[in-house]
Amino acid sequence: ELVNNPQFLKEILEEQEQLYKSNEKSYYSTEQIARMEKLDSFIKETLRVNVNNVALQHKTLSSYFTFSNGYQVPKGRLVNICSGEIHSDKELQGQYADEFNAFRYLKKNSPATRADKVS
Repeated sequence: ELVNNPQFLKEILEEQEQLYKSNEKSYYSTEQIARMEKLDSFIKETLRVNVNNVALQHKTLSSYFTFSNGYQVPKGRLVNICSGEIHSDKELQGQYADEFNAFRYLKKNSPATRADKVS
């Protein structure tokens, strides 16, 4: 996606350069990588628009799982999640779900972009 959207490269590199300057070491620390929110968002968006036919299989571990519509899945049952539907859903992704937005995930409370999740 970076080849198709080179306009985002400058911002991503600037974010990395700022973090690198604040480090006395010659490499990025785990904490610094966790703070690269623009890079993280760019990677998530790249995966969202390019990996749209993945079915993620999960096994229910609790006694049962209840969906918001009331449907229940018994313990031990395999459930497939089709990411293509989720990635293109305008309710979940916003009005422009069909467009690449490199910084779509900035400022969202997502585990991968929260620096406090670094161990």
